Amino acid sequence: MSGSLHPYDFVERDRLTYEFTTANGIVYVAYFLDMAAYSSHFTNVYTFNFETCAGVDAPHDDRIADTICTIVGSIFDNNRNAVIIVCDNTDHREQGRNRLFQQWYARLHNTSICKVDRKYQSEDYHIYSSLLIHVDNPDLNTIIPAFIKLTENGLIPEEE
Repeated sequence: MSGSLHPYDFVERDRLTYEFTTANGIVYVAYFLDMAAYSSHFTNVYTFNFETCAGVDAPHDDRIADTICTIVGSIFDNNRNAVIIVCDNTDHREQGRNRLFQQWYARLHNTSICKVDRKYQSEDYHIYSSLLIHVDNPDLNTIIPAFIKLTENGLIPEEE
């Protein structure tokens, strides 16, 4: 990860749940959820999300991006871990969130993290998703095809 990031200090509230406060006093919670229920191939695979505690829109602040990048990057301290990022259209802002995530991924400057992007589109539903996985993950050749298969179904798990 790049030394040019200037994240806010954050604390781990619970296992895989982090909290930080911006200079404007806005509290964020960032968390990872285990994807094991979706597929037997998803050992050490997590989804990631973050939100403000107050549900308010924060003003632009590069340190928020730096903090999120640092938190996401920390999951790869264990190279067996992988993260799936999902941007859906429940609020019709999926393209903007996807663009923002692409920019944030570039901020990581971590060449040991491979990214696989997918888009699912049905008549009523649009999903952008990305898999982040360490290039040395011993399950790489199992997780990537399982992710691609899952995204072909709109992230709805099939019976195995």
